[in-house]
Amino acid sequence: MNIGILVYSQTGNTLAVGQKLQEALQEDGHCASLQRLQPTDQEDQSSGFRDDDISAVEGYDVLVFGSPVHAFSLPSAVTDYFHKLPSLSGKQAACFVTKQLPFRWTGGTQAVSRLRSLCESKDADVVGTEILIYRESGRDRDIDRCVKNFRRQFLR
Repeated sequence: MNIGILVYSQTGNTLAVGQKLQEALQEDGHCASLQRLQPTDQEDQSSGFRDDDISAVEGYDVLVFGSPVHAFSLPSAVTDYFHKLPSLSGKQAACFVTKQLPFRWTGGTQAVSRLRSLCESKDADVVGTEILIYRESGRDRDIDRCVKNFRRQFLR
């Protein structure tokens, strides 16, 4: 299975989860590629994304989208990215968000629901979502849980 992991990450936390997931899926024998979505202008995060970040989705059977939580929701750059994507019809998708605040209801639930909704608006079949609270205690356990759950979805 050809899996694309596309993450928007400013501090590297979301990217680190994507890297762990990529390693695990490759161990399972999948072709898993990680792409960090980069705004065209690093100073203006709402500047849009490069064309190859938009067209990258076409070559994958399965897509995993990762994003941080900003101000209790998705960053506007991620929402803008999805508006420019082509149809994801016929593709499976999974979504995860990373956040600092310790409770899922402090933006995590809203952000991952919005990410799922964006995937579904592009006709993707969403097979799983995860919220990762990026704090010292429990971070590795949360990442392992996310990786395990997504691995299970893609082994079907």
